[in-house]
Amino acid sequence: MQHKSTMEITLKDSLKSILLGLLAALSIYVCILLQLPAWVLFIGWSTYALFCTSKTTTLISFLEETAGMLLAYFINIFAIYLNTYTPEFGVLLSVFGIVTLLYWVTKLKLFNNLITYFLGMTAWFSYPSDSLNNLPMLMLRV
Repeated sequence: MQHKSTMEITLKDSLKSILLGLLAALSIYVCILLQLPAWVLFIGWSTYALFCTSKTTTLISFLEETAGMLLAYFINIFAIYLNTYTPEFGVLLSVFGIVTLLYWVTKLKLFNNLITYFLGMTAWFSYPSDSLNNLPMLMLRV
């Protein structure tokens, strides 16, 4: 009985690796042009590597991560609003409300990947807000 090598290099794999490298380099180039930190891009790449196994899951993951960014935006907005009434608890109440809502959203059949939403929130909260003055809300940081 012969065993196939676990490291069998095919032309298809070679082309995929070259395409992936070109896409990554192009993405970094776009980040440089838009004056965006490249690490933000790698949050998206993490989502792609973890959850994008087909065109459908790629679209769903993109929508979930975008929704996570929007939810983080609303956490900011609600926290600012609530801080006028309760400065000690505005942020806490805002996070509590949005994450509680998010739990119920993940019960939907399609949009159920909590990690992807949190990766979107991470991208939003980690990005320096003063950098957004260069772009019109960076298409809501998408």
